[in-house]
Amino acid sequence: MVVDRVPPTTRRRSGPTGGPPPLVRSRTISPCGLSELAQRFLGFNTPGFDARASVMPLALPSLHLADLYLRARMLGQGGCGTALAVRDQFGDNFVIKRATDATPQTGIGSLWHEKVGLARLNLYVPEVHCFRPGENGKSEIVMGRAPGNALADFMPQVRDEIIKGKHFDLLHNYYTNSLIIIAKILRAIEYFESKGLVHRDLKPDNIIVEFQEGGRLKVTIIDLGVWCEADEPLKEVAGSPRYMAPEQAELNRGIDSRSDVYAVGIMLYESLFGRTQVSRDLEKVKGKASLRDLSWQIVMARMNGNAFGDLPTDEDLRDRLMEHNAMQSRRASRIVSVLRKMTNETPRNRLRPKDARIELEKIIEEMQAPDLSAYATLISVVPG
Repeated sequence: MVVDRVPPTTRRRSGPTGGPPPLVRSRTISPCGLSELAQRFLGFNTPGFDARASVMPLALPSLHLADLYLRARMLGQGGCGTALAVRDQFGDNFVIKRATDATPQTGIGSLWHEKVGLARLNLYVPEVHCFRPGENGKSEIVMGRAPGNALADFMPQVRDEIIKGKHFDLLHNYYTNSLIIIAKILRAIEYFESKGLVHRDLKPDNIIVEFQEGGRLKVTIIDLGVWCEADEPLKEVAGSPRYMAPEQAELNRGIDSRSDVYAVGIMLYESLFGRTQVSRDLEKVKGKASLRDLSWQIVMARMNGNAFGDLPTDEDLRDRLMEHNAMQSRRASRIVSVLRKMTNETPRNRLRPKDARIELEKIIEEMQAPDLSAYATLISVVPG
């Protein structure tokens, strides 16, 4: 078996210093009725929980890289191949992606293309251990498995649990932690931008969040099968229509990191307000139209209204954030303003990753500061 090993590199660092502050941890006792996942998101101590561990064992054919490991479990299957979770004799976890008949052998969507993209990055992505060309184009790639849970496991399900259980005192905590995670994702997109890469398929399923000791978190971006060079004319439509920026549906034009910012903006919207009308409409036609047709449907829906398709005004969004006294009016307005600038239909009017991150981190800092309004009122009425 011929294996193309990636040249050894220095141990991958956890990321640059600085960045978003630690997650807000609740000072109250863990409320009954919330799932373990929701409790972890909100900062309660739930060690050892991994929602992705509930996958079924997979019987493997012989002569595959997965046979070199102790066990393998199916994680999922997509256009770029099948993903398996495996573990070696030392207890280390890895992911093996295996090409299928539908996987392109070369170019966009191929495992070779993903390997090339990962080799250019040193942070925020899984580490590539080896690549096997395979026969008839059915190649395999072995990567480190990022610990944690997909963002899709958290948002907006945690918010729904809080509201359904009437734990309204936790909403402020939830909004703050949501912004912290989004800011961390934007920092990863900044790094991609510095390397001249555009992910093109950012979505909650492709973002792994690991909650670490001391309230710290680590974000890992996966599935780089359709990445492209910044400003290089597009030759094909690729991505997930629910999160794609409008310009991604136009061929022969270049895109840059602001297309990824758009996708992060849609994720921010969903974390704060739930799924959009456009997202719900797409589910009705999923599988009945080509990716390009779906892309144009979502583009037209946004052009006829705005990025969210259901025509909410800035005042509507602000009021929804202020429900149950979860946030002050001025702060809610600032969040909505950043959200609008991240999802502007015109790329040149859209925020770049660094600008969006800085604006969100300023809001996060204010949200984590103690509220002294009641104390100030008390001082004003007490005789000096």
